[in-house]
Amino acid sequence: MAQTATPFLIPFGDFGMVAHPNRWRAQAGELVLAENHVLENDLLQKDPSSTHYYMDAGISAGGPGGDRPAEWFSFNATWGGTPGASYFFSVWVEGWVTTAPVKVAFLSQVAAGATVVRPIQAAVAAGRLVAVTFSREAGTGALSTLTDTQGNIYTLVTGTQLGGGSIHLEIWLALITKPLTTSDTLTFTFTTTGNDVNALVYAYTGTNLSMTPFATMSYVNGYSDNPPTRPHKYPALGITVCAAQNTGGAVVITTAAPWVPLDYVNTANHTTYQLYQSYLSNGALVGQIEWNCLQVPSGTPNAKATITKGSRLITFAPQETQIGDPRPGDQITIDGETQTLDYSDNAPPQFKFLTIDPWEHTATAVTYSYRVGPRLITAATTEDGFVVDVENPMDGARGRHGELDQGDRLLYPVAGVTCRAVRFVVGGKEVATQPRKLFLFTGVLPVKVLKGIPGDSGFVPLTTPPADWATTVDPNKQPINGIVHQDALLGFGNLNDPHRVYFSQTQDHTVFTGSDAFQLKISSNIGQRLYGCAQYQGVLFFWKYPNGIFYLDDTGFDRLTQWGYRVRSEALGCAPSPHAVLSIDDDVIFCDAAGHFHLLSAVNTLGGTADSDLTRMLGLQRWTQQTVDLATLDQLVSVYDPYTKTAWFGLRSQDAAAQGRADNDLIIRFDFARAREQGGRIRVTTSRTWLPNSLCLKRQNYTGRACVLIGEIADSWMIEPDEYGRRTDFDWIAYQAVVRGIPTTATLPEHDCDETNQRLRHLRKSFRTLEVVAQETATLPQTLFVDLYVDTQFRQTVSFRLNGSRRMMDTLSVGEGYTLTATCRTDGSVAADAPLIGLIVYFEPTGTDMSRRS
Repeated sequence: MAQTATPFLIPFGDFGMVAHPNRWRAQAGELVLAENHVLENDLLQKDPSSTHYYMDAGISAGGPGGDRPAEWFSFNATWGGTPGASYFFSVWVEGWVTTAPVKVAFLSQVAAGATVVRPIQAAVAAGRLVAVTFSREAGTGALSTLTDTQGNIYTLVTGTQLGGGSIHLEIWLALITKPLTTSDTLTFTFTTTGNDVNALVYAYTGTNLSMTPFATMSYVNGYSDNPPTRPHKYPALGITVCAAQNTGGAVVITTAAPWVPLDYVNTANHTTYQLYQSYLSNGALVGQIEWNCLQVPSGTPNAKATITKGSRLITFAPQETQIGDPRPGDQITIDGETQTLDYSDNAPPQFKFLTIDPWEHTATAVTYSYRVGPRLITAATTEDGFVVDVENPMDGARGRHGELDQGDRLLYPVAGVTCRAVRFVVGGKEVATQPRKLFLFTGVLPVKVLKGIPGDSGFVPLTTPPADWATTVDPNKQPINGIVHQDALLGFGNLNDPHRVYFSQTQDHTVFTGSDAFQLKISSNIGQRLYGCAQYQGVLFFWKYPNGIFYLDDTGFDRLTQWGYRVRSEALGCAPSPHAVLSIDDDVIFCDAAGHFHLLSAVNTLGGTADSDLTRMLGLQRWTQQTVDLATLDQLVSVYDPYTKTAWFGLRSQDAAAQGRADNDLIIRFDFARAREQGGRIRVTTSRTWLPNSLCLKRQNYTGRACVLIGEIADSWMIEPDEYGRRTDFDWIAYQAVVRGIPTTATLPEHDCDETNQRLRHLRKSFRTLEVVAQETATLPQTLFVDLYVDTQFRQTVSFRLNGSRRMMDTLSVGEGYTLTATCRTDGSVAADAPLIGLIVYFEPTGTDMSRRS
């Protein structure tokens, strides 16, 4: 049948996301929504595969083992008096608590009968989540039903009998639909009579509170450090019931923060507690950079090393002790030959080093030296405050895994400080005797500098900062961003003088006074604050929020008297983030205060918005308004991948804002790979696979290309080049990697099949057959679902089994109409790519009768 009909080809990969469904403007291959997709290789492919880059002991000292993701359940409880065995049972549900829970009712009954009625002692409004923690001593009977006089529905979400029947624990939840008053009652009905029973009833107020648990835990006697299973669910509400027998005195319970004990009830034989934890995320990785100081460490080792041609092994004589501390990625030099270290074991008495490649010559008992290789520097906000750590590369992994917090802590926790706008700037090496330097700008903390090797010293204050910059924590007197230009370090954005740029000495980037250091004020009448900067074609540009783009006129020989600035645009500026401006290969892409993205090369007038606004050119303004949380553009982060020619921006969506989540949850990717081809254009895709609180480039291995590293809560994910469709998480129970698939959605605009014949636009069509064209692949079999809409009305879902075949066809039963819309989706149950080339719709024109719809 398809061969007798007219084929209409909808290719994927030619164009990116276009958020308007207007068929008069749409072209074949455009996507209204391309979520969790990329368009690399001109195919519609799943999000890139990623490798988990973990924090083994957490980014904070808070609690046993440090901070964990919310799924890591950590609990430490002790009871006063002389308790017998104590029992704990917990449940995790989604939601965020905004105020302290209110005690609604309680029950403490010795030898309870079949039914007990208790009064409501505090009113409960509709929309509240009521949690009932129940325990029965000796465990001979459960709570059969729970009802109130208003008819709200209470559900047993979890229950267990522990200690060989010693204690029976249950947690019941109800989302209140009919408000409760102090005139109402709560009725407990038991499966058996007798035995002591306790219950505590609390009402929780918050957003998106759920009754559906995503994890449960049970354990005995005090302490547990065992997590529920993944996947991530943020924010999370944990509710715990604790019970113990024979307390024998005053009851006191302590827990590791952030668990909050609410209250307890007790009979003569046992005591019951209710606790809760409202967990948003304590450990956001808000800054990352791969730092390579290229420096020989102090205290050069004098051990004699032996190597053999064709072998990767480095050996030392048993008496050698001054081996040094080389780590994977460091550059080892022996007898004039340099190799990259892959494995290091410098624990005596058996020293063992392995290089990535074999040695090309033999040398015996020769003094060796090494230069420090790349290290990932991470900045994080935690419950302890703000910390900066350096990774310890994992032996043998060649950069694909590492422990983010197992190296040296560079900046110890600054209590009570939360920084989201973290900017690392590479500088230093002003002269041959000076080391490379890494500067840290936050807009809150004093500017700090790491001089050379992370292990030699931590971040220290600037030698001589400008007088306008405070030497203590001060969000009003600290710069937000910086850059190195014309041999000097520039800092700017401090609120006490938000239009001023500060230039360091060219001979010392830590000194901002004297010699050739100077300051330049840029148009205090335009914009509110300097935020962004970038070099474009050798010229340094500055951006202000919400408006103002300027460039430095540094053509004069004397920087102190002849340098100035020029205005590029008075109307256009950047979002209030130091990452809103991003340099790409031969241009600069930046996000403005309204969430629209622009190219600097197109800003050629004092306004410049008409030609430069990519968001409007691609029809994304409506999608941006409906999707992006514009109030939190200060959390925007960005990175450019020069290998795939894609600019990545991490933002927070309106969904995250509605849930009360502080993390970014949306990635927008601009693909420039085909931008300069004949008829090519910038392509756009989005992703919700990640929580992109920070973005940077990191080497996939010590000798290969760099790739994007996505920092989330307490761990990061490294993109794997040329691999798609899976995410490797870490199972903290089994302590091993867990591979998960990525669900995708691609929605097309309306098509009236008029690309080849415009007369078809006015004709009704009978859509007969649909064919899916995929790249031939040996990936795991999976199902592609295609939802079809005719004249905007849903008609049919067609499924195709992707198992390596290039072309798959199925007959349609969608009837007749003028336009056809399709949504292609995978459910993520298979951890593999599903590369699509396009769709072919076979149809027959049937006339112009407009009196019927099918």
